[in-house]
Amino acid sequence: MCYNKNMQYPYLTLLEVANILLTLVIGLIVFYLLTKKWKLHNLTTAVKAFLLYELINFLFYLIYPWNFIYKILEGNSPINRALAISMFGILSFLIFYLINKKVLPLNFKRSLFAFLLIVVITLPLINFLQTVVVQKKIINLTPFSKEAAKMEEGIHAYFQKYGFGALLLAPIAVPPIPQPLSLQITGKITAANFTWPADLLSSIIMAASDGN
Repeated sequence: MCYNKNMQYPYLTLLEVANILLTLVIGLIVFYLLTKKWKLHNLTTAVKAFLLYELINFLFYLIYPWNFIYKILEGNSPINRALAISMFGILSFLIFYLINKKVLPLNFKRSLFAFLLIVVITLPLINFLQTVVVQKKIINLTPFSKEAAKMEEGIHAYFQKYGFGALLLAPIAVPPIPQPLSLQITGKITAANFTWPADLLSSIIMAASDGN
């Protein structure tokens, strides 16, 4: 199979979009129940505050200077990744706090508790469970399995053409690993709003392992 950077995967994209929407809905329910217990607002206000944070946090993730930070830290080693993600997490909490202070209002302690419960624990956990439990079962169904096989073939063809050194050279010296724009977008949404706490944890564990 020839490497084709323009290959599209509509069913896999649909699966990723469904995963994002379901994760957001569950997170919103937890957020609403928590703030309802504190007797702060109604459902409409909860939806506004939650979705506004998710949107602004995603946009902030897009402009966050990852490469510049790694350059200052002199590389993207596990410890440097942990530092970069930690800084993103702190700024993400400030966004969460300022939005909820304005919309609800929610004080600092309750904002911190809600952030840890929902953003750091609930959303990553729900996303993980959907990925390892639900998606693994769905991916075996046709036509999802056909698109997954095509994607694997495309990635294999990519490494045959550019070698595994492309992992270090992309996207400067060689094209990035083939992935349609739709999956790039869903991937960034997932990374910005669901998986960065897990990425932070894995970076810390790797840094600790390197230290030993």
